[in-house]
Amino acid sequence: MIHIFEESQEESRNDATSTAPDIQVPPAEEEAATRQKLYDEVTHQINTTPLQGELKIQLARAVALLQDLKQEIEGKKSGALAKRQLIREKVTALCDSGKVNVDQSEFDKSDVSVHEFVGLLDRMVEEVDADYQFYKQLVSDTPPPKMLVFKVEHGTFEEVVKQRIEMIKRYVKTAKRDLAVSYSRYCYGFEAQIRQILFVEQVLMRKGSAQ
Repeated sequence: MIHIFEESQEESRNDATSTAPDIQVPPAEEEAATRQKLYDEVTHQINTTPLQGELKIQLARAVALLQDLKQEIEGKKSGALAKRQLIREKVTALCDSGKVNVDQSEFDKSDVSVHEFVGLLDRMVEEVDADYQFYKQLVSDTPPPKMLVFKVEHGTFEEVVKQRIEMIKRYVKTAKRDLAVSYSRYCYGFEAQIRQILFVEQVLMRKGSAQ
């Protein structure tokens, strides 16, 4: 989803395209200029107006869906970090006991995997929050005067908003489904590791009580 309002970009665009002929443009700037050109070719600005009635209510509900999704992602992140911390503490305790040799390679791999997963969740939170902040402004009584939309989005501002509402619903539904699948997979790995650790702990307890 895109969430860009008009921002006085004319000056910066002129700067990006007015490079003197005798100055070599760094590749990064060329790439940025190319991206901006392509973006300009597929987007245009439309005027906004304060939303009224049922349409405003529907968009407000869609905004609430985004907020709920953000909270769910943050909850999954907290859950993953808590499980990882629990495993770390138990592995450290077993190593410090000196009673068992723990092959930490498996746990190290898990740490890397969790780090990547958490990074993905952080990026999702940033994206969802950006969408949330954008559409929250559209629900207000004084929305920004202009909105940047894709050229394939035809119709009036109200018609575009209706399209965006449906887009938000599909996005949230898909994101929640993918999030549930991914988190379930990580939880399965966590639980397998915790079962291994608990088994070792029980064996050590039995040996200690038998002595």
